[in-house]
Amino acid sequence: MTAIGFVSAILGALMWVVSTLRHRSHISQCVQDLQRHRRLDRRLIGCVNEIERVLDEVRAGAAGQVPEELVGHARFLFGLRQEAKDNAAELSRHAVRLRWPDGYLTKATLAGRRCELAHGALLRAYEALAAATREYERGMRDALLSSGDGPSAREMSMPLRLLDESAAEEVARLREACEQGMTHAADACNLRFGSAAIFDIKWPVRRSELLDPAADPYQGELRPLGWTGFGPQPLLHVDAR
Repeated sequence: MTAIGFVSAILGALMWVVSTLRHRSHISQCVQDLQRHRRLDRRLIGCVNEIERVLDEVRAGAAGQVPEELVGHARFLFGLRQEAKDNAAELSRHAVRLRWPDGYLTKATLAGRRCELAHGALLRAYEALAAATREYERGMRDALLSSGDGPSAREMSMPLRLLDESAAEEVARLREACEQGMTHAADACNLRFGSAAIFDIKWPVRRSELLDPAADPYQGELRPLGWTGFGPQPLLHVDAR
């Protein structure tokens, strides 16, 4: 009986070590997912800033068409939303896969708990990014109907042209949820440099939050490709309306 108990203890310890090492590798992947989210975040900030500047100047047109100046940006927004949704779906699937291999443990390892917390927080952050991008996309239709009257027509306290008051409140809520998710994920990954300041989400909601026109709104990230076809393109994708 003593020998059996000794062997069981050894096996339990080995299982604990294997679980810890596996979850540590998952946490390393979470760090990469955090960095990927930051890149998408910067691209969204840059794209929205440029769209707002273009809407100040571009001539108002039909609600069902995007002018050539904004076709690349419309496609870019959809691409950002789709990538955020894909990452959220992958994180959701991974969250399910986190649990079943550890069924043999009487309680989760510290690395396992950190791993689950990090994945859950990142999932919320990616979902918030996708939802906010959709709000910007949905506002394009109405913004094009009243564009072209210059920046002086909009007070600094007013929402962006892409957002009405209701959408502005929703994006502000999503921005806060995303910031919390990023901060919690960084804490779970044990990133000592992580803080609220590091993950200060700056998706613009009001005109006062637009970046200086002389600055690079993308902070070195990828920019939308310009449209090189002939004439305007249909407005966005149907699920963004």
